[in-house]
Amino acid sequence: MARKVFISFLGTNNYVPCNYFIEEDSTQKVSNVKYIQEAIIKLFCGDFTQNDVIFTFTTSLANQMNYLDNGQWNNQSQQYDLPNIGLQTVYKNILVDSNSPQYQSLSIKEGFSEIEIWEIFETVSNVIENGDQLILDITHAFRFLPMLGVTLIDFLKVTKNITVKGVFYGAFEKLGVQAKVLSMPIEERNAPIINLLPLIELQRWTQAANIFNQYGFADSIFELTNENVKPVLVQTQGKDELSKSLKGLGSILNTLIANIFTNRGKELKEFNVTNLNTVIANIESSELFIKPLKPLFQIIKNKVSPLLQTKHIWLESAKWCYEHNLIQQGITQLQEGIITYLLDQLKELYKDNFYNCYEENPRTFISSVLNVINKQTPETKWNPVLTKEKGRVFQLITNPLIIRFVSLFAKITSSRNDIQHAGYVANANSKTFKDNLRSYIKNTEEIIYAPQSHQSPQ
Repeated sequence: MARKVFISFLGTNNYVPCNYFIEEDSTQKVSNVKYIQEAIIKLFCGDFTQNDVIFTFTTSLANQMNYLDNGQWNNQSQQYDLPNIGLQTVYKNILVDSNSPQYQSLSIKEGFSEIEIWEIFETVSNVIENGDQLILDITHAFRFLPMLGVTLIDFLKVTKNITVKGVFYGAFEKLGVQAKVLSMPIEERNAPIINLLPLIELQRWTQAANIFNQYGFADSIFELTNENVKPVLVQTQGKDELSKSLKGLGSILNTLIANIFTNRGKELKEFNVTNLNTVIANIESSELFIKPLKPLFQIIKNKVSPLLQTKHIWLESAKWCYEHNLIQQGITQLQEGIITYLLDQLKELYKDNFYNCYEENPRTFISSVLNVINKQTPETKWNPVLTKEKGRVFQLITNPLIIRFVSLFAKITSSRNDIQHAGYVANANSKTFKDNLRSYIKNTEEIIYAPQSHQSPQ
């Protein structure tokens, strides 16, 4: 079972007692506490056991002044001997059960140099174990430590596969300056604990959108849309319907990209554009998200728009492959896409069900016709597929649309054969393949989008 870990930092101020409450629910409150750590433990660490741990990081001075008892600066004696209940004593008083989590104070440097900052990073990182569930308190994280904490979270997610349950900040300053707070009755000293997890989640969404946009991978989006979406919502009413739309988005995108990566031409041709458009529209119209998330969904939408707005998804899929260096897939999809396109066009032109793009024989037939036209193969050397369909062959060898594709199809076939045989037969280098694919896509667009005069049925 994963270990739960609470990490916090302790400063040197002589903290003023107050009442900390959960921002989303003011009824959940811990009254008259000096240290934010006590409030967080009582509000968010109720499920911690003896297998879990609380780490408090202190500088040597913070350890003396606030972790241990009676170490605050005394103006009268001019020494660190002012009576004060330290955080260690608080832990002893509240973690009394035999099943209570362990607690430990760890020393860190002041962080006045880059070397010391990296030493702090290493010190905190070293106490984390693989798979830990982390709660982080940054209330008293001085200067650069909040930024270090966010960076540390990203680092630990990759290196130690952690999950983050909360990033908390006790907003004591909402009450005013310390002198003012001291004059207030304790029942009026109510300060919210803000969960900054939405900022962490926004960062994850930002990374996922960027990975999708730059590299074409939908895995991160799929993972995020299948998790609890509450951290990125401004309100929870209606979240179930939104969660359903998000899961739909993640699932559809993941399937779509998997089909591109694995050359699933039939699935791409039959891709349900309406479903994806619907879930995108539902997400766009929602007002539940935190505002910064909206532009990220726009990036995702813009990325898939070419696939949704075309009659020739195979061509847009080949472009996708080119953009993301899936050269083998791109060449394969372009060649098979041309065959599919020609079969669809011929089926409509000749009203002939023979030209069924989902059957193997017609696909072999079209490929063979293009090949014999290119090589000017005499009838005596035709393969059995062409010999059997001699009438259709003669019908197509003068078809303008077929003729337009002959030279291009031959080049694509040559590249596909070379790349399929791992370069042992031909001698093209890797850059040549990408340049060729770009050229093939351009030539294909010029053919299918140029005005065409179809040959009349014969």
